[in-house]
Amino acid sequence: MVIKKALKYLVKAGAILENIPLRIDEYNNIPFKKFLEEAIKKGVEKANLTKIVFGGQKGINAMDALSNKIYLAKGITQKPDLGIYPKDITKEELHKILIKMLKEKKIEEVKQILNQRSIVERDGEYLKATDYIDYFKDDFLKIEYI
Repeated sequence: MVIKKALKYLVKAGAILENIPLRIDEYNNIPFKKFLEEAIKKGVEKANLTKIVFGGQKGINAMDALSNKIYLAKGITQKPDLGIYPKDITKEELHKILIKMLKEKKIEEVKQILNQRSIVERDGEYLKATDYIDYFKDDFLKIEYI
């Protein structure tokens, strides 16, 4: 009985946590997933099949065994670490901002931005880092109240 109760808790917790890597991987994953779920409710068979692929590849974009890129939505292509950095930032702009921050002696802030646990957001003309746990705090708190 205890194992069955624990399993129910773990399944609910897993359902909450599965959205975090989707959000980190690609900004459009969650809206696309919701779009598919709504289309499925309306009986759109193509949406059901696409949702199966989406679930299998864990997101809107993926690569198959032959290194072919797979994009499930027209016009949305994969950008590295899209969910970790601001959606609209380019590599060149990121470098420019980080160099400016270093020149202004914002060394600790730059270290946090480059930390693999950080989610980076714009903060005026600079960038700011928020630890992964703090950024997704609301998701983690949902688990506590299952």
